[in-house]
Amino acid sequence: MSSTEQRTINLSRVQRCDQDWNGMPTVVGGRQCLHCDKRIVDFTGMSPGAIAHVHLSSAAPVCGRYTDEQLNGTNNRSAPTTPWRRSPVVVSLLALLLTEPAEATAGEGPALEQSAAAVRTPDERAPTATAAADSTVLRGRVFTHVGQAPEGLPFVNVVVVGTAIRTSTDFDGHFSLDLTPLDGQADSVLIEVLYVGYRRQQQRVALHRTEDLVFELSDQDLSEIAFAVTYKKPPLHKRIWRGLQRPFRK
Repeated sequence: MSSTEQRTINLSRVQRCDQDWNGMPTVVGGRQCLHCDKRIVDFTGMSPGAIAHVHLSSAAPVCGRYTDEQLNGTNNRSAPTTPWRRSPVVVSLLALLLTEPAEATAGEGPALEQSAAAVRTPDERAPTATAAADSTVLRGRVFTHVGQAPEGLPFVNVVVVGTAIRTSTDFDGHFSLDLTPLDGQADSVLIEVLYVGYRRQQQRVALHRTEDLVFELSDQDLSEIAFAVTYKKPPLHKRIWRGLQRPFRK
């Protein structure tokens, strides 16, 4: 797509969800609705072009959270792409970096330089790097075969059996699970994937597995679906009425 091409998407007919956004559990790419078990993408901070790209690149309908301005259609047309060298953000950052030494020299230079050095001290960044290194994340993909080609399945539920840890796949079927809370409690975990119309699958994997986990789902056979038939006893007055009519029936 060229830099001058524009993409539009009409959000005026999007139905509002009555569920509480703050009460939804956080998943990769948004939050998961407890009512319909779908992933809700947070579009409130995205540009119109980014929203259009997500909708147009997804084969399935996308549930999202929008602002009133986005739903009213006041800003649904994306502006032409601006080269990064001319971006106002980049220009502002460059101006700030170029003017900061002059302001420090005109004011209390030594004190400001000391403060800047303290902020950039490697020891202060060490906790963040250590926390990232200590995290345990399991990544993988869920797909199925359409003809001869594999195709990723979006919005598949991926859960760690026996825990509250769960997530869902993105548009290409990829997922990631943060298993850090289980570190030191178990050596392996049981991962289960569930998707409507497909057989559920489970795999037991090591907690510190480094290779990506792969699930290939196949269509669920109707013979595997159990149907239950229940009988409800008629009310007493109907049973009495039927008993009175029985002698008169042929």
